[in-house]
Amino acid sequence: MASKPSPKLIAWLIIPSCLLIFFYSTLLPLYTTTRTPGSPTSKIPLLPSAPCDLFKGHWDFDPNRKPMYDSTCPFHRNAWNCIKNQRENMGRINSWKWVPERCDLNRVDPGGFLNLMRNRNIGFVGDSLNENFLVSFLCVLRVGDGGAKKWKRKGAWRGAYFPKFNVTVAYHRAVLLAKYEWGYDKFPKETPLVFYKGGQPIHPSLEMMDGFKVVVENMLAHIEKVFPQKVLKFWRLQSPRHFHGGDWNQNGSCLFDEPLEEFQLDLWFDPSNNGVNKEARKWNHLIEETLKGTSIRTLDLTHLSEFRADAHPAIWLGKKDAVSVWGQDCMHWCLPGVPDTWETLTDEMLAIELSLEIKKLNFNIVQREEALEKSRELLFTEMCNFAGLKSEDLKKKWRRLNEEERWCLAKGFVAEWSAHFHPLSARSVKEMVEEYLGQSNDFSDPVSSKMFPDLRKLLGFNRNSEE
Repeated sequence: MASKPSPKLIAWLIIPSCLLIFFYSTLLPLYTTTRTPGSPTSKIPLLPSAPCDLFKGHWDFDPNRKPMYDSTCPFHRNAWNCIKNQRENMGRINSWKWVPERCDLNRVDPGGFLNLMRNRNIGFVGDSLNENFLVSFLCVLRVGDGGAKKWKRKGAWRGAYFPKFNVTVAYHRAVLLAKYEWGYDKFPKETPLVFYKGGQPIHPSLEMMDGFKVVVENMLAHIEKVFPQKVLKFWRLQSPRHFHGGDWNQNGSCLFDEPLEEFQLDLWFDPSNNGVNKEARKWNHLIEETLKGTSIRTLDLTHLSEFRADAHPAIWLGKKDAVSVWGQDCMHWCLPGVPDTWETLTDEMLAIELSLEIKKLNFNIVQREEALEKSRELLFTEMCNFAGLKSEDLKKKWRRLNEEERWCLAKGFVAEWSAHFHPLSARSVKEMVEEYLGQSNDFSDPVSSKMFPDLRKLLGFNRNSEE
């Protein structure tokens, strides 16, 4: 009489059987190996660890570097359209390339990025500096889809739709994190700030930094509650200002022809020097501390932007008397310009986040395949016991059997086994035996899956390696 299946076999078959449903629906499209008859299972290559810090580096001058769009981009805002407004040195401003330390940073591929984001939505929330970023983002992506259209929906400020990839980019204008009364000096010392929580004023009154921390903490709690973990969320840290000789309302100017040198940055931005541009680093420290432990990633664009005192609209605002009314604009950025580098870094960050997720998935796939290999081996051993044959003898016999005879053997094994446990069908048994003997059909290449059509680049695949 054939032996009963061992508890060890049952245990090994329960685990992969249960896991298979999950892996098949979520991970199998990312499977990155093929097999040929008679070959052992290939290990799935894991992706390299995350690259170095993209936000530490320097600017290199490249006279051959040209902007990706011009003054005709339909998403431009007039005050930042520095080519149209004939700002001096625009060619030189756009000839500087950000070079991270120990990193290769290629320019964003608009078509590849849109392909990666296919059928997805991207949202921007913030004040005019985020709108500055948005305009750059849209003008760069339009290079990948010339059919891009302006997008507007009730409750939203502006955006664009890219029909070729079914991607929507929306911007919600939120000037303030919390309500306060606006004054010429913003926060006069003789009138203390009053922060509210739950509709009631907080007593005693909070100082500016303490109040800001309360506001950010409540904001983060709301974001974490409303948006699920699977939504990738970035917080752009402060964009530095470059007012020289006074603040925005004190005739501050930024008529510079070159980026700042490294040694100048602390003189401009270190809060201990109490300069007019000290806020960025001051707020950033508090924001970064408050973000710890949340699912929100930081886009630390501050340091690389600190160098670029030369890249603001300054007096070229595209409107008569704008400077006499508002002063020079040393806060927003010329477009094309520095925010185009922000876009490249954002694309790189998204690619890194996705590649890390794929690395985790690939590790799980390796474990699953190893578990299945062990299951096939144990099942074949039990099949040998059922048939009363040694392993080599059953291998020879199986290869001599025709399809009908193989089905009969598999069904007989399952019928004997089902009195004790029956998680697999005769079809499953037959397939597992054939896979163990190396007679299964090749797996199809899942990298061509429509799930992530641009993952070839992230996974390091090229056309030659696929053939």
